[in-house]
Amino acid sequence: MKSLVPLSALSRFCWLLAILIVGACGNDPVQLPAVQAKTISGESITNQKLVGKWVVIKLWATWCGPCLAEMDELNALQEQYARDTNVVFIGITDEPTDVVEATLSVQPFNYRVIADAKTLKKSLQSGVVGYIPEHQIYDPTGRQIFSVSEPGPNIAAVIDSILKKNRN
Repeated sequence: MKSLVPLSALSRFCWLLAILIVGACGNDPVQLPAVQAKTISGESITNQKLVGKWVVIKLWATWCGPCLAEMDELNALQEQYARDTNVVFIGITDEPTDVVEATLSVQPFNYRVIADAKTLKKSLQSGVVGYIPEHQIYDPTGRQIFSVSEPGPNIAAVIDSILKKNRN
């Protein structure tokens, strides 16, 4: 069967369309969405408090094995930056506070933890599916400079490297 449009012209059109779509999607930087929440320890976290700071976010759940497995290395990273008031570590889950507190009594997590945060978590998740754990870094202007939603070894080293590279 003979094609009405030569395949090479159709191929060029599809490639051009794909380039335009991908280019249009990547032009607008992702900004930190509106944040107004309380941590499980009662601390208020808002965008106003985060302005001018590097914000490291972990989206997680108590039932997520990889989320729990990386907590010790993330705790060590948070400790490394504990005296730096310009870096804030926040863990966000949509689970009830009592469930989160029960898990954290067994597996401590030194980030500022926000529970019961369905809307906030959804607004932060990249992609349609929203895999966890997901790690994100926002610069002092609120622009996202890093996001990964795959568990992997050495995530703390990756985050540390990105912070050091971009803060200098």
